[in-house]
Amino acid sequence: MHPWRGRSRPPQQELNMQDPDAVLGERHPQVIACETFFGAPVRRFEGVTPQVEPLEGWARAWDLHQPFGLKFDDEQIRQAHHYLDSGLVWHVDVLRRQVRGIVLGSQLYAVEIDVAPIPDVTEAELIEALEGRVNSVRDVTWARMDDELVGALGRPGALVPEKGEVRARCSCANRNPCKHAAAVLLALGHRFSVKPGEIFRLRGTSAEVLRGILPPGMSKPPPSSERIIDLETVANVFDLRLEIPPEPELVEAPRPDPLADFLEHAPKEEPARVEALEPPTPPPQPPPAPARAAGGWLDDDWDDDDSSDDEVFGGSLPTQVSVGSIDGEEILEIGRADLLELGLPSHRIQRWLSDGTLVRTPKRGQYQLTPDAWAMIEPLLPSD
Repeated sequence: MHPWRGRSRPPQQELNMQDPDAVLGERHPQVIACETFFGAPVRRFEGVTPQVEPLEGWARAWDLHQPFGLKFDDEQIRQAHHYLDSGLVWHVDVLRRQVRGIVLGSQLYAVEIDVAPIPDVTEAELIEALEGRVNSVRDVTWARMDDELVGALGRPGALVPEKGEVRARCSCANRNPCKHAAAVLLALGHRFSVKPGEIFRLRGTSAEVLRGILPPGMSKPPPSSERIIDLETVANVFDLRLEIPPEPELVEAPRPDPLADFLEHAPKEEPARVEALEPPTPPPQPPPAPARAAGGWLDDDWDDDDSSDDEVFGGSLPTQVSVGSIDGEEILEIGRADLLELGLPSHRIQRWLSDGTLVRTPKRGQYQLTPDAWAMIEPLLPSD
């Protein structure tokens, strides 16, 4: 929570001017004056922390070739270092070919520095020099190249501006260039040590352009101008009947089976030697079912509905009662088809088999007549 929020607001002159957050949060009149000078709002302060270690890469090239033709005296340079080392450079915003900075002196001062872009001829020379000699855009951004290429890109007139390519103006009453502008230029060198890509933006180009990936004049790929309209929208707008193909189903890739992988790579054991044995004797095949004489028929006893048996099996034999024998004793037998021929329905035959009036024999569809069955069948038999 802001220190003054929720309480009575103190007078502006009582605000601690050494606290950037408090000053910006309370929209101090000096902050508003800086925004008026820039013609744009300041949402947050992005200061610069001086680096203790020596500057490298583009930061070193920037710091080496200052002041870019601007005439600063020794006292201005000394005070500029004081501002930077004391953390009084509150804000540095690097835009395309422009820098906006805010420095705290006796009050807040707004600094605006315009930097000319790299000339087209020089940019083309840098692109040609880098062709085939760097591996990635990141190497260009962080100056991870041989000293010859770093020197070619970091010379005045390339990434570093030369005399006459930098113009500075400040909101202070002193003549330009002033110590506040010098402090912002010094702060840029330390900014480029942590954000080296900003030096390309300041010079109106990009590492992708110099690498040969983007055409000159572009800092990022242009947005696509194509607009893809789905078929369903086209059909609704123009009242068309289109066969819209179904979307392909996403098939999940098979997951690896640890057990199968272990078994596949497990050491193979040699199979044990097994002496040849005689093949086992196959079991005897059951004897085939007895076939009826030529012109016979087949019937399934499990089928309760034999109304279509004649159509399937081509009719039945003439109705007759045959004589068989069991243990030398003669018995009377009759076939199922013969019973149907005599007019007995299937359900009655099944009932007679259930209550013992008819007795099944080893022959399929052939039944033994009991005295009760003979008494009921005999009247149905045709007379000779």
